[in-house]
Amino acid sequence: MSLRPPASPAACSQQATPRAGLGLWAVAVAGFFLLTAAWALADPLLSGPDEPAHLIRAEAIVRGQLIGRPESSDADNPATTVRVPGFLAQSNSLRYWCFIFSTDTTALCAPPLTGPDHLIPLPTYVGHYPPLYYLAVGWPSLLNDGTTGVLFMRLVSALINSLLLGSALFLAIRRSRLVMLALLVAVTPTVIYYSASVNPNGLEMTSAVCFWCAVLGLTMPWPSRQGASVTMSAPSSLAPAEIAIAAISGCVLASARGLSPAWLLIAVGAALIGGDGARMRALAHRRGVRLTAVVLSVAIAAAVAWIIGEHGLDELGYPSRSSFPSLFHQTLTATPHYLSEMVGIFGANNVPAPPFATTAVVVGLALIVLGAFVVGSWRERVVLALLLLAIVAVPVASGVATGHHYGLIWQGRYTLAVGVGSPIFAGYVVGAWFEKRRFEVGAGRLIPAVGAAAVLFALILAVAQFTSFLWDLRRFMVGADGPLSGVFAGIWHPPVDGFVLLVWAGCGALAVALLTLRAAHGRQRVDGVGLGRRSDGI
Repeated sequence: MSLRPPASPAACSQQATPRAGLGLWAVAVAGFFLLTAAWALADPLLSGPDEPAHLIRAEAIVRGQLIGRPESSDADNPATTVRVPGFLAQSNSLRYWCFIFSTDTTALCAPPLTGPDHLIPLPTYVGHYPPLYYLAVGWPSLLNDGTTGVLFMRLVSALINSLLLGSALFLAIRRSRLVMLALLVAVTPTVIYYSASVNPNGLEMTSAVCFWCAVLGLTMPWPSRQGASVTMSAPSSLAPAEIAIAAISGCVLASARGLSPAWLLIAVGAALIGGDGARMRALAHRRGVRLTAVVLSVAIAAAVAWIIGEHGLDELGYPSRSSFPSLFHQTLTATPHYLSEMVGIFGANNVPAPPFATTAVVVGLALIVLGAFVVGSWRERVVLALLLLAIVAVPVASGVATGHHYGLIWQGRYTLAVGVGSPIFAGYVVGAWFEKRRFEVGAGRLIPAVGAAAVLFALILAVAQFTSFLWDLRRFMVGADGPLSGVFAGIWHPPVDGFVLLVWAGCGALAVALLTLRAAHGRQRVDGVGLGRRSDGI
């Protein structure tokens, strides 16, 4: 019998690396799914914004009705009629919405969803929306065409969005704690809320988060030691993971909603303008990058063809007679409300997140953005300023351009696909600066302190997510002004016990936050799929 010498630590690390990387990705996905699944089961059926219309479209499209029959010959009416299971007969009835617009009324007043056992015609005003999302989430209704099927549609939506968020978090973990913290700031309670609803807006948000992380990870400068010197170009760190995730999330984003191709192009533009020239020249010679560019171009072309051919931007609205200056003033003055909606307003846009949660997100965004303005290059500052300006300018431009046709229908959630870009971009700028400083002057006291602060703030954001869920659960169980203890013995009860859902949400948010402890530092590979043990750093 021969004895082999023990493998070196480096060899053991290389053998364990892929498995460790897959494990971190699985934990990230599982954490987000626990959180979003809790939301999916906590909210009453059809209580999400526009959820009845989206549900009807999803039920119809998996039954072979791609668009349906126009409800009216009026070109300004986008509604179509489709045939769906009879239990949805009351889904558009105000009788079922008895609690939607009254935050002190619990969901107990809603009658059960009942109707004929056969397909019936029902209208939906989203019949011209791109079909990808509805095909992805509608199939559970073929297995159960009742309320159980609707719950599983929500859970499928939550899973898809969790896969995207978990993949984005995995990319951030491979960079630094500050990049990961920036991602957690971008994933506001509003993102989680819509991820758990039957609504393509959630898919647009999560795919945008994922694509921003992937494309910035490819183009943004990042320090790497080459001999005795430190370079910010590091073409060797152009990882296959970023390329693959950019291709997948980019295609999903392009096909999510009517304006989604524009958000994709904005992200690509920001990455190219703010990115490192040497890295992008190296990118241009990668076969995977060229293939990704072709795939994304095809996805954008297909999405635009659908939007133009099927009037995918048509909305149900109420035309405004206001002048253009008045439309400009009205949308501009609505900016604070839009910003609040981006952070956390639930239900029928009438259940705000707790002040603690809103404050935590705003403070986190302010710290990361201010840090990027201080340490970033002039080009990076300009890109970041334009991204912040877009958060205000896009709703104003939409209101002025479409107000006379649809009225002022913009909501803050529509801006999130571009809005998530500013904290993620700022995170890459600040993270790269601190990593470069650690390479050049060592960890000292500053770097560990910043790393510890990032972990602490990630935990604060986890509490913000948990309290937002608690506020939403209380609203439906005992009313918005009811006691918090009402979630344990409320008037209305979700299909899963409220305490169990609180545990799910808390564990999911905590698991995601604690992954900051595994975020990469300078001595780890960022061009592979895995991570070894970390010691210090940010």
